[in-house]
Amino acid sequence: MDDIYGDFWEAFLEQTDTPETTVMTDVTYFGASEEESVAVLEQLLAGEKTAVGHCIPSYLATRRRMPRIGDYTMVTDFYGNPCCILHTVDVTIAPMPEIPEPLRRQEEPLLTPEEWLTRKQAECRELAKKTKFHYHDEIPLLLETVELVFPLKS
Repeated sequence: MDDIYGDFWEAFLEQTDTPETTVMTDVTYFGASEEESVAVLEQLLAGEKTAVGHCIPSYLATRRRMPRIGDYTMVTDFYGNPCCILHTVDVTIAPMPEIPEPLRRQEEPLLTPEEWLTRKQAECRELAKKTKFHYHDEIPLLLETVELVFPLKS
């Protein structure tokens, strides 16, 4: 683990009294641009965004592990600087149009349900091009409900 990530992880463990045996499952960032990344981080840190949607076929095509309840994920900014730790508290899997509205709002609090669906469809279409899977409007999504566990709110 890079020193910057290790130092951030150690600070999390120490300041939250989390057992040292706790495993960081992933290091990631959100957004396709610096501007998007900043917007998502602001929503996460403010507690406005409490869910993250994932296109399941993308995970299967890239053979990446899908999020699970109990995961700890370090979120970085667009440039890889650690910013926060999220803990996965629930996972919902459903076809894209069947994701419940409350979960849609948890992921994108400023979007209408229609805007959310349009954005998710565009994201999954783009992922389908990049990772070579067949896109269709009923693609299954995994919506991960998360809680911000670090930095601690003051």
